[in-house]
Amino acid sequence: MRRTQPTINTAASAAIRRRHKSTDHFDAAATEKRIGELQRCVRDHLARQDVAEAVAAAEELVRTSTEAYGDGREQGNPVLAAARNDEALCRKAAGDFERAAELFAKSAQLYEACGMSNSASCATALHNLGACYKDDASQPGRKKMDRMMLLDRAKEALDESVSRRIHSPAHDQRDLPALASTK
Repeated sequence: MRRTQPTINTAASAAIRRRHKSTDHFDAAATEKRIGELQRCVRDHLARQDVAEAVAAAEELVRTSTEAYGDGREQGNPVLAAARNDEALCRKAAGDFERAAELFAKSAQLYEACGMSNSASCATALHNLGACYKDDASQPGRKKMDRMMLLDRAKEALDESVSRRIHSPAHDQRDLPALASTK
């Protein structure tokens, strides 16, 4: 059975923003539902390789997360961290490796700021950062020095990802084959 694809409903998003700004009432359930829909929308568009729509959905996801939970500057924000990671995946798929790397790094910083340094989510953001550097290094026309610098950054991010995954409270021996593949 084919599932209907969630779409970006900008009118609904605008209504949520107006409701949130015009009253002190915050509907957490509706906001979480909207965030979940946007996350699925990003992943569905990426799976279909519809990068422009994925980027638009990711931008809406970041806006919705920021409006609902703040920008994460003071104490981090795991919802925004996940949204930034999703946006970075879209930017990477679009070939904007520099912006994607910035967003993956920001995602990891947001996880760290809320005390999730050794979480699987933070390790995943760092893994994605390393993979982004590797993909950027493999682009045609890269100068050898630039390629070497990007590969060094990739190794550093991937090593840090492995270290955090190993120190994660959720780590167990079943992670070892997957971790070995990042070397």
